[in-house]
Amino acid sequence: MKYIVSFSTGKDSVVLLLDAIHKYGRKNILAVFADTGAEFPETFEYLSYMEKRLNVKIHVAKNRKWDFFSYSRSRCKMPDSKNRFCTQLLKLDPISVWITANANRKTDIILTGERREESKRRSLYEKQYYNKKMRMQGIRPLLEVTTKSIFAEIRRAGLLPHPIYSIWDRLGCYCCVFNTVDEWKQLEKHHPLLFKKIADFEEEIGYTVKKGISLRQLVG
Repeated sequence: MKYIVSFSTGKDSVVLLLDAIHKYGRKNILAVFADTGAEFPETFEYLSYMEKRLNVKIHVAKNRKWDFFSYSRSRCKMPDSKNRFCTQLLKLDPISVWITANANRKTDIILTGERREESKRRSLYEKQYYNKKMRMQGIRPLLEVTTKSIFAEIRRAGLLPHPIYSIWDRLGCYCCVFNTVDEWKQLEKHHPLLFKKIADFEEEIGYTVKKGISLRQLVG
């Protein structure tokens, strides 16, 4: 039996991986990261950092046909709250394909880092369940863990959190359509080339992340 850790490089997934190593041992862990094509450069540096510090191989899964920009270009729009195609197409589907090639859905278990504290919906989650999207048994080991204790666990392990937490409260794609105005401003300030890429992309496909206003206008 193997335990598959869905590893995003975010704070919760770091503690999830630490917990899995402690409970099941490195040789029984399969860690996998989904590359959407819109990741912070620091994310890949952090993947290498975690591999070296924890002596664990972190596999990278990626959609073989699309990334964030190519698929958005094909649709002339980006994801929104009603159609979050980025999550399914660029994260869940590639991980599912990777699991098919590298794991056994009948015996292996997928571990994910949801916490009750995060939202009302997640507060109702069960710890052990059947993961319909991955078609295998799943466990959510961190359901009762608080944000405060998450960072404490990372420090206790002698690790650094992803560097993006120094300027953002959460970690995701740099061009996440759910970024706040302040997060877009921080992106322009700290990663001007990435901000330019997404702002230029808006103009290219004729679609704005925020309805009725471009990103350049939003941060101006």
